[in-house]
Amino acid sequence: MVLLGHMERLLCPYCNSEIDEYMSTCPKCNSKLKTICPNCKKIINTNWKECPNCGQAVFDGPVPKPSDIPVETKTQIYSDSVPVETKTQIYSDNASNINSQKPEFSDGSVHPAAGAFGAGKKAHSKKSLAALFAALLLLSVVVAYVALNQNSNRYYDDGVYHYNQKNYDEAISNFEKVLLINPGNSKAKEYMAYSWYAKGLDFNKERKFPEAIICYDKAISIDPNYSSAWNDRGVTLKNQGNYDEAIASYDKAIEINPDYKQAWNNKGIVYFNMGRYSDAIVCYDRAIAIDPNYTEAIRNRENALLRL
Repeated sequence: MVLLGHMERLLCPYCNSEIDEYMSTCPKCNSKLKTICPNCKKIINTNWKECPNCGQAVFDGPVPKPSDIPVETKTQIYSDSVPVETKTQIYSDNASNINSQKPEFSDGSVHPAAGAFGAGKKAHSKKSLAALFAALLLLSVVVAYVALNQNSNRYYDDGVYHYNQKNYDEAISNFEKVLLINPGNSKAKEYMAYSWYAKGLDFNKERKFPEAIICYDKAISIDPNYSSAWNDRGVTLKNQGNYDEAIASYDKAIEINPDYKQAWNNKGIVYFNMGRYSDAIVCYDRAIAIDPNYTEAIRNRENALLRL
């Protein structure tokens, strides 16, 4: 950490780029900066080795600001307030007092039922204590599960809001939190793929082509059948002059959706730029067959015919 005036400048532990303390993903290398402690379920930094809340050793490590910490219910509350060892000792002491102070009769004999009464009470108390502990443990698990689900729903709603506002970094951060709590949430995965794709489009408009490719690849890693991401990945590669790789991306988009007219037209443009005018015309014809009123493909086809 480097001090600059009165402000603290935080650096990504993976690429050393400047980050904000509330970021869950590095905007430069896309590495995850936050994770959840496997023991107490609090959000902590990935490069910390021990959770400061519960002391659990972790592969990723300490806690962000309180606003990022999900509400939780600790199982340890119950076990701390009613120790098993203490209660067991209370009954065992009482039982020993009963045995040590056995009532005596005038003839000096001991009442035959005294020992059996103490043993029965001790066994009964152990069973009751075990049942109570099991019930409290089950209750704590249920409460923790409900709290996590509430947090998951809140993060999802925040993610959708930021996506609609085109705040894609914030959207991705919230959907990542949802998936940390519930990895099987398909809607969160879908929206996170959308967010990475939209972020890639913005980078492409800014002519930041390497960054755009990274975003498209992120979207495709979440949804390998995301045909639009494959198509626009091809557009960005074409803008870089990587024609062979661009054609491969268009082919993948067409494989997923054979009627993807834009992918056919874009593939034709790459062939045109390579001077392969006959191949370009074939692609334009496929696009026009899908949509006879596709004016862009019609115009591109006419230009290719003039070059033959």
